[in-house]
Amino acid sequence: MKEIIKETINIIKINIPSIISLVGILISYFSIKKSYKNDLDKMKKEKVYDKIETLPYEILDIMHNTIKEPSEKKNVDDLSRFMYKVIAYGSSDAVKIACCIQQCAYSKEKSFKLLSGYSLLVVQLKYDLTGQIISPESYFEIRLNDYEKNREEIVKYINEVVN
Repeated sequence: MKEIIKETINIIKINIPSIISLVGILISYFSIKKSYKNDLDKMKKEKVYDKIETLPYEILDIMHNTIKEPSEKKNVDDLSRFMYKVIAYGSSDAVKIACCIQQCAYSKEKSFKLLSGYSLLVVQLKYDLTGQIISPESYFEIRLNDYEKNREEIVKYINEVVN
């Protein structure tokens, strides 16, 4: 009986370190796998950010030019400059807004609706890049001297684009 107990103790002494080592290896494996996945996701996001980080500036420039010189042909040409980047790298919300802008540009709707779409797209891209939320009316408040006079119409168009 003592021999059986001694053999059992010897087996336990041999197997416990092996089991502990195996558990350690499994924990290390899953930890490294998770770390690798997180690093890969981070690299993907950085590449997307590199592609779209200048996009809000480009859109603001287009908005500025649209206010200075409203032209239907120019609106369509300007739209194609950034549309592919938005579709390729933008969030699903940014793509929806870009599609609405494209419809406005091709249907030759009022410039405030087109500008409202641009403004919403800038706000969405800013949110995608920085996580900060700003009002889509901010651009109009800064750029338009008669903003208060046109505020209701601008808000109406912003809400149309959102819906």
